[in-house]
Amino acid sequence: MIEEKDALTGKERKVTLFATKLNYRTGMAYYLVPIWDSTLNKFFYGWEDEGGSKEQKILWNALGIEKEAELPEMQVPIHHGTMLNLSSPKDKAIYCLCLINPTVARSRKSVNLDNHLFYIVDQETEDVEEVNSEMKILDAKMAIKDLGDIAKMRACAIFLGGINVNGLSLTSLQNRLFKEATIRPDDILEFFAGKNPNALLVKELAYYDIIRMRQGVYYDGEVRIGTFPEAVDFMSDPSHSETVNSLGIRLMNVKDRK
Repeated sequence: MIEEKDALTGKERKVTLFATKLNYRTGMAYYLVPIWDSTLNKFFYGWEDEGGSKEQKILWNALGIEKEAELPEMQVPIHHGTMLNLSSPKDKAIYCLCLINPTVARSRKSVNLDNHLFYIVDQETEDVEEVNSEMKILDAKMAIKDLGDIAKMRACAIFLGGINVNGLSLTSLQNRLFKEATIRPDDILEFFAGKNPNALLVKELAYYDIIRMRQGVYYDGEVRIGTFPEAVDFMSDPSHSETVNSLGIRLMNVKDRK
């Protein structure tokens, strides 16, 4: 079901349609049509999940369609800058057609200029997504700020990958991690959640050359550990506890010399 009101404010939800091509941006109408599914041998209109037949009839009646048989032939014009109030049956029907039309992108971020003639701007939703993204970045940076332990900072950098921690001071490491927090906060928060210590173990073993990769597979000398997912499972397998303990001791010895 399409939300007609903003979940936080309770206000009517409104979206705006913007054109990507000059001819549509200067006044030309674009016509939305139903989408034919050759596999299911039926037309789709976008409002299939909007309640039962009675509720759906309200939507297509609002477009001026009186008989269901007329639906496959309908053409609904949209223009650059059109604002749709999703509390209005007519506007909601147009929005439904937009959502299933392959030439209409669902957001600014998803626009592909080769395929999309229009895109939908739902400012309230975009604002919420942006706030959530900024909050993740802030959470990641706060976690790094509160760390204050160079060994754990090294571990975080190794977990992220792509950072040479050798010779970096606490401040330099923190600076690098702050930059990473703006790019991949989810990875940093995953590290601090500590839910997969074996993934960190494999990455540290590889970073310090205790295990080495050949053709996408990790080896301890000539002993096959496996691909990364296999290596993570290897570390948690009780039948490999003796090998894992040995690897852990060698890792600690290497770290102590750094």
